[in-house]
Amino acid sequence: MDEFLKISYLLSPLLVGLAFHGVCIKFGWLRFLSWPIDAGKTLRGERLFGTNKTYRGVIAVALGTAVGAGFQDLFHHFGRQM
Repeated sequence: MDEFLKISYLLSPLLVGLAFHGVCIKFGWLRFLSWPIDAGKTLRGERLFGTNKTYRGVIAVALGTAVGAGFQDLFHHFGRQM
């Protein structure tokens, strides 16, 4: 159980990033970044990264993960002071 909590703590900023990306999709935020990463290029008739892989996803997950890591850092330092 202890290892599960440690791994959950380690991955929690990524979860915040993924949640932020979902919110961006739902409300249409960062829509100007929703163009495909592969720019429509294909390999053997298939898109390189698929239709739904956009720069909005990369940026939104990165921003959300950075915010989640910032909160985690605050919680870490706050817990150390108690």
